[in-house]
Amino acid sequence: MSSVEPIVDDLLVKESLPAAQREQQKQRVEITLDSTISFQPDSAELTATARDGIADIAAQIDDEAADGSAVSIEGHVAGSDQGSASFQMQLSVDRADAVLAELRPQVKTDVELTAQGFGAEKPLVPNDTEANRQLNRRVVVVFTSTDG
Repeated sequence: MSSVEPIVDDLLVKESLPAAQREQQKQRVEITLDSTISFQPDSAELTATARDGIADIAAQIDDEAADGSAVSIEGHVAGSDQGSASFQMQLSVDRADAVLAELRPQVKTDVELTAQGFGAEKPLVPNDTEANRQLNRRVVVVFTSTDG
């Protein structure tokens, strides 16, 4: 795992990882891949940075997830005037599937990996600025840790 200094705030631990942000509250772990550095624009093609980040995530799952537990991969896009809602939904599905395809062969723990796209349905913040849209473009890997 990366050598980072965690920030602890009321049982919420946040760490910056290569190409990702990790948050853990009790046993629930969410690792968010930044889509602006993880994918080519309007594409589900992973960048080299994303592949490195996914390798780190696989190691964390192997170290922390219990055998038989579920790992979900959630694709999100910001939505925009460019591309229809169906294109945006499909892009979120394709990005989640791309992370799943890269992650599956690297995870050695017996976990159930699933991927789902949400389109622009679950923004973190309003899509009113480019900075906010960047926050909403993400893929989130969620699992339950045996630590906590």
